[in-house]
Amino acid sequence: MGNRDLFTVATGGATTQIPAGTTNYTANDLNQYTAVSAPTAPPQGAWNYDADGNLTDDDNRLYIWDAWNRLREVKEKASGLLIATYHYDA
Repeated sequence: MGNRDLFTVATGGATTQIPAGTTNYTANDLNQYTAVSAPTAPPQGAWNYDADGNLTDDDNRLYIWDAWNRLREVKEKASGLLIATYHYDA
């Protein structure tokens, strides 16, 4: 373990490596991140949560949860493109 010294971002098949810099996290009273800012690299923007405390929007992606608080889908916020689906067997 240690500190991050490189951040890799993959978008549309292209990969960019960005040296780690200072990332600032803002948390609410429930210790949920409500904003992330990194001067040289994503992620940036505001984060939103549902009433159950599940992350629903990180300003880049949308997270869809089921009634049992299990992550079901992740979509790109701008395009609505499906990134991942999750299925549970129990």
